[in-house]
Amino acid sequence: RRELSELGIAALFHYIGKTGLPVELLNKPTEFTPEEWEIMRKHPVNGVKTLLKLKGLQEQAIRMIMASFEHHLNYDLSGYPKLATPRRVSLFGRISSIADCYDALTSARVYNRNPFIPDKALSFMMKKSNAAFDPILLKIFINVVGIYPVGTLLLLNTRELGVVTKANPTPTNIHRPRIKLITDSEGNETDGNVIDLSENQGRSIVRSLDHRKYGIDVSKYFQ
Repeated sequence: RRELSELGIAALFHYIGKTGLPVELLNKPTEFTPEEWEIMRKHPVNGVKTLLKLKGLQEQAIRMIMASFEHHLNYDLSGYPKLATPRRVSLFGRISSIADCYDALTSARVYNRNPFIPDKALSFMMKKSNAAFDPILLKIFINVVGIYPVGTLLLLNTRELGVVTKANPTPTNIHRPRIKLITDSEGNETDGNVIDLSENQGRSIVRSLDHRKYGIDVSKYFQ
């Protein structure tokens, strides 16, 4: 429990190095020039310098510093900052890099107007397993959030739409989550039942959909 608390705090501070970067660079909607990338890639080191000024956190501060410095290193050290001497990325650094990438891929940001839907983001990350990400931790992450993470909009073989409300904790049924039906087979909005697809063999997933394209606010189904 203590380590989870420290991990949470480290993750909250892992981007603190960006506070010293120019606002116009952080908010730039187009691609960075090589010179701008050079400035942007300094934020892990800037974060270390900022966190080193903190007092009274002792071991916790060290974990925060490691997460700030390592979250863009990549599992195989192909990222940045470049190390003079190769070494293993810390556990907090490896976890932070996975969470940070998933959040970046699925969130609407200045530089990412068309974020990935959750399962497509996970598929993209799996292609970088053992290079950018620790393969074991990435598999654990996918098992936790599910192939279809909570909030994913799904089209079923019955032509109904459903929103994932809970991932299936059983590895063999990870592709069959619990969902709430939000439309009938004719496309009419409905306050449908919550069903477990692992127990409902009559329904299966055809594909995931981008809820933004259909103007569906999936968050209202979790209020």
